[in-house]
Amino acid sequence: MVLNVPNVVSNNWLFKTSPMDFEQKHYEGKREIPGTPGGITTTGWKGTGTTTTDGAEDKAWINPNNTQTSNDTYSTATTTAPLGDTVQSLKAVNFSFAVPTGATILGVEVNIERKTDFNNEVRDKVVKLSVGGSATGTGQSTMAWTTTERTDTIGSSSEMWGTTLSIAQVNAADFGVFIQPEVYAGGGNNVLSIDYIQIRVHYQT
Repeated sequence: MVLNVPNVVSNNWLFKTSPMDFEQKHYEGKREIPGTPGGITTTGWKGTGTTTTDGAEDKAWINPNNTQTSNDTYSTATTTAPLGDTVQSLKAVNFSFAVPTGATILGVEVNIERKTDFNNEVRDKVVKLSVGGSATGTGQSTMAWTTTERTDTIGSSSEMWGTTLSIAQVNAADFGVFIQPEVYAGGGNNVLSIDYIQIRVHYQT
């Protein structure tokens, strides 16, 4: 006698039935959920098109637009000895995003390629998104700067930086990031150097 029983999917296991035999096979932990929205995607990394020095502090960034390409030509600022000494913020905007209408923003990541003269004396004081040209949401980093040039990634595919973002805000020319470091240890002058700033946005359609 032949038993005609259909295949059955139950959670993470696939049970295959055949005449006079039962085969059990792992289904690799995947289930298809009907009605799932469209896929999650990313803009890819995009470099800043406009960078300016911003703030009331007396120490400005020199050549801020040197942060538009990764070429070891830096925008620089110099801190002095006192703990808590800061420089102006570096404001990077004009990333030319084109997130499609109807998408939902899921997270934002920022890449900063940078270095400093002395290890572990300077850290991020403020790293916030620029929304409408203003520093917005929650700061996401107190990371220390190092003498070795490296690219630090701040945020994640699900990090919304303590705010909500519309498509229009992300695609606007004034969307970007504010970066302000501070002295937290050591002493003496410390030259801060930023080579390149990038952002990518994760969204769901």
